[in-house]
Amino acid sequence: MYQFSLKKKLIFAFVGAGLVPMALINFVSYTKAKKELQEASLSKVEALSEIKEQEIKGYFDMQENLVKGFAVNPNVREGLHRMSKSFYTIESEAKGEAPRVASSLESYYTGDFAKAYKEKSDGGSVDPSSLFGQLDNPARWAQFSFISQNPSALGSKHEMVSSPIKTTYAHDHEELHPFFKSELERYGFYDIFLVTPDAGRVVYTVFKELDFGTSLTRGAYANTGLGRAFQAAKKLKEGKVWFEDYALYTPSYEAPASFLSAPVYEHGELIGVFIVQIPLEHVSGVVSKRAGLGKGGESYVVGTDDGMLRTDTFRNKDSYSVMNSFRHPEKFSLKTEALNKSRTGAQGVELSHTYDGTSVVGAYNVVEVLGRKWTLFVEIPEDEAFAGLLNLNHLLLGIVSVATLLIGL
Repeated sequence: MYQFSLKKKLIFAFVGAGLVPMALINFVSYTKAKKELQEASLSKVEALSEIKEQEIKGYFDMQENLVKGFAVNPNVREGLHRMSKSFYTIESEAKGEAPRVASSLESYYTGDFAKAYKEKSDGGSVDPSSLFGQLDNPARWAQFSFISQNPSALGSKHEMVSSPIKTTYAHDHEELHPFFKSELERYGFYDIFLVTPDAGRVVYTVFKELDFGTSLTRGAYANTGLGRAFQAAKKLKEGKVWFEDYALYTPSYEAPASFLSAPVYEHGELIGVFIVQIPLEHVSGVVSKRAGLGKGGESYVVGTDDGMLRTDTFRNKDSYSVMNSFRHPEKFSLKTEALNKSRTGAQGVELSHTYDGTSVVGAYNVVEVLGRKWTLFVEIPEDEAFAGLLNLNHLLLGIVSVATLLIGL
């Protein structure tokens, strides 16, 4: 049996006597530091979550107040009064154009719009010819005058102030359009709509997409987000606003669209409904501000019930975007454990796995946005949040290694 020399026994004794307490101290230090760093990381994402929640609510409070203001704006009331009447005189005043209306408009639907729809809708299934076929006469004449006879390119139809088809409506449009166009650009709306209270006729829009001139009580867009925004608003009391949550919208090439609507009253009588369409990128811009999130952290919002994104993600926005989430919910809606917890009303801060399998330090809580429940997530990748802990671990191992060598010597 091999016998250690006295020299080796002394070396092992000294090394053991020095390293055992050092290793114990390092273990205690590391454990304490790990706990404190985890608590600090959890506190950080919780604080960021509270800030993001206030930013989201602040944005929608501002939008709500804007729509309330427009609902009592004299220009909106004047627009509804004048256009609700002159809209229905387009056909009689431009009857000389009757032979061209159907062919010109159908050519636009099956030509310019069909091409753009194919390019932008990601395989949308709507047949442009069927949309054209659902137009009634008032809608056909309005779209002929301001869409198919509009010299501006598709997507820029709002640049035309007065139609080449001269009617009373064209005159009203020439006088009122500059105000609505400037307000849309000022506040960054996607579009503005004026709708009559009875037939739900869209007598004015800024951008002149395919919903212009149609009825929201019947036809192609009655059961869309725009139609629901109209139906809800006409039942509201003065000073109230309705928020219609995101849904795919055909006139916008099957992009998810959301709407804010308000009834317009005059002397206690409902004279119409004012509606704005909110751009997708505005909500994402509010939520995705990078302050405090580091290199790989992100914040995003999801529909609590449906699991579909309401803002784009940061780390994987080419796949997990609002557009993809609504167009391909089977692939890009969220199914995380944290989202399931939020559906019970829970909120929390924890270590978890996010939508793409990344380990994160994350906070989640339900935010009520104008009557809609969304879940807000704020997340920082675990390796980034605990980078300091890894550095500490390397430092302590280095100290032990050097100490072992020195004691041995």
